[in-house]
Amino acid sequence: MKKKIVIAMLALGTLILLHAQPQMPHLEALDGPYNAQNMIDMALCRYDPTDPPIIYGVNADTCLTKTTNRGDSWIILPKGHIYKSGIRCVAVHPADPDIVYKAEWGSIYQKGIMKSTDGGYFWTLINNGLPDEVHPSKLGIFNQYPDTILLGMNIDQQEGSSLYRTTNGGSDWLPVIQWGSDFLNISDFSFDPNVPYRVCLSANQSSDPGNAYRGVWRSDNFGATWSHIGRPDNMSYPEITGVAMVDENIVYAGYWNKEKNEGGIQMATNGGRKWQVLPIILDNDLIDIYIDSNEANIFYLVINSDKGIEILKYDISSFLQRNKKIIIKK
Repeated sequence: MKKKIVIAMLALGTLILLHAQPQMPHLEALDGPYNAQNMIDMALCRYDPTDPPIIYGVNADTCLTKTTNRGDSWIILPKGHIYKSGIRCVAVHPADPDIVYKAEWGSIYQKGIMKSTDGGYFWTLINNGLPDEVHPSKLGIFNQYPDTILLGMNIDQQEGSSLYRTTNGGSDWLPVIQWGSDFLNISDFSFDPNVPYRVCLSANQSSDPGNAYRGVWRSDNFGATWSHIGRPDNMSYPEITGVAMVDENIVYAGYWNKEKNEGGIQMATNGGRKWQVLPIILDNDLIDIYIDSNEANIFYLVINSDKGIEILKYDISSFLQRNKKIIIKK
């Protein structure tokens, strides 16, 4: 099972990201049902605590949707081109919800990376520096430096680098050339909430059958260079499906074990040198892992099941006490 980790969509009584300060996301309880279904990626922005968050969602049928009323209703945004949509991921400026980036599979002369400055109604191609054919997997924006953006690729499907970076809001992209011919398929980014230049990524290796580079990587210079900090193990070559970083020591990683057809979460408390499997078994797609920025011991798993979107809350201080389960009905 192959999945892409996405930003969480939260239901009645759950918690959702909030920009109480422009660059620092926080969580709060919101009312109102979320009725979108089959999301594969999401991005949200909010910096006025009195208003509902603005949420962009990538639906499984590859359309980009948007809600401004806690998910009571959703609109389908224009594609920005006449071709069949191949959108895979979306990211939004941390302080301006009208600035949105989306990434689509296909030729850069038709699709690729697109930017909107009006909330997703008009799109401009920003593909300078990318290969002719792109298969993006994840976008990530640095909270305090929003012109610096990371673009992860599904390198099995294209030539070029596994990772690209822009420092000017997408006007130019440069490859991060570090892994040589041992390309990675990048599945997620997680930005340190306290250190503005630190970021982790999760990846699966495509070219080496030994998967030496599979796992979690960390950069302390805005993604320019990376160190391999961990390889969650105890299973036969699982797919690393996501990452969430509390700080330089505590990191969570999601995985999917193809042999057992189930997934779970591993945790490192020493920067990734040693991992432990947490007592969580997931038999559905893990969409995202979220750390509560107000309480570091609390984290959330967002699961895409046949019942809809499930939000699971865990308290690591009591070693995975399951506090709440909420179903978002289709």
